Amino acid sequence: MRQWKCLPPLLLLLFLGLAPKAVRVEANHSRESVLAAAENLGLLVDRKPQLSGVRVETLKNGEDTFVGYTEDGVSVVHPNAEVRVRIFGYWLDQITHVAFTPRNCSDAPTSLQYAEFALQTHLERRIELEATFPEFEGDYKLCIRYRLKDTGESTPYIQVNDEKTWVTTELPPRTYYLPLFLQIAFIGFLLVLSGFFSGINLGLMSLQPKELELIMKSGSPAEARYAETILPVRRQGNFLLCSQLISNVVVNSAISILMDDLTSGLLALIVSSFAIVVFAEIVPQSICVKKGLAVGAYTIWVTRFFMILTCPLSWPIGKILDCIVGEEVTVYSRKRLMEMMIMANPSDGGHFSEELKMAIGAMQLSDKTVRDVMTKINDVFMLSDTTVLNTRTVAEILKKGFTRIPVYLGDRNNVVAMLNVKV
Repeated sequence: MRQWKCLPPLLLLLFLGLAPKAVRVEANHSRESVLAAAENLGLLVDRKPQLSGVRVETLKNGEDTFVGYTEDGVSVVHPNAEVRVRIFGYWLDQITHVAFTPRNCSDAPTSLQYAEFALQTHLERRIELEATFPEFEGDYKLCIRYRLKDTGESTPYIQVNDEKTWVTTELPPRTYYLPLFLQIAFIGFLLVLSGFFSGINLGLMSLQPKELELIMKSGSPAEARYAETILPVRRQGNFLLCSQLISNVVVNSAISILMDDLTSGLLALIVSSFAIVVFAEIVPQSICVKKGLAVGAYTIWVTRFFMILTCPLSWPIGKILDCIVGEEVTVYSRKRLMEMMIMANPSDGGHFSEELKMAIGAMQLSDKTVRDVMTKINDVFMLSDTTVLNTRTVAEILKKGFTRIPVYLGDRNNVVAMLNVKV
């Protein structure tokens, strides 16, 4: 039977399609089956390596050395970083050398980047190698040498002209969610919003509705005006709280996402955390804890806007909280009120004003017994029934200042009369 050498695969398949049924190969058989059938017919086929694709992978965990692909399918890697290259195809066992070149495979050998490789499957369909690509403004082409079947000699380097087998170190231009200057400005705006939510949350929630009503009645005109502006919003405590917290969480998440897009990894974490803690937490809260009433009144329209914006989520949650934990009720006990009065009027050397003493005494009446207000018998200013009301005695009575003086007969425990004194 005639033997054809180096029969092209297309003609080989066509020939097999016209062969007798006993040797015809079904369409779903592998290429190895086609070759086996051809050899049974006495045909000699030159098994030239055929590459079907290249895949580049990161070699070490934690190092993102592989970037992606260009629009033409060229693999993009970081320069001077070691990567794993997997080459797929058929008859790869015939390949003796694999190299990448930034110029042309026919150039001097010094332009080639050699790499040792190993076959990975028994069907010889995959080659795996590790390579490093120096920085170069262009593409690294894949070059191979393979063994000739008849002579056993290796061919010169042959360039694979499929762009999907090329590698480049030209990193694509960095793209951001927004134009760079606009994204930086937007991050700054979000930091201001985050600081607003954090400060207002502390400033408004620390003002109880009863306290605002008290300020409206007893505060200065400016404070009364501020309290009147804030009170309707503050009465919706849980709704206000949920609105502020939801808005703050969303804004902080957006800051982290945009910051990660500008940088990456640990740097994004450090920068975003520092910016949020300092400019969105510490500074605004330190201001609002002292000026919460004024700041809350001047920015009440912003608070209302975000309450309306988040109401589909914050209003139901607020109502659920009202049912579970109840609405805010502020109750001041007499003891707390007395302590507040004492704190508001510090003593001068341990002595309080007469007005404060009277107010505290009046508030303590309901807790006192008769024994608490009585004076010990030995400490009572009394007169004997034999005492002469001379000038000295009258002067002593006036000095004591009492208008009711007990009079005893013999023993101090035997009080028989009461002396009324009118000045």
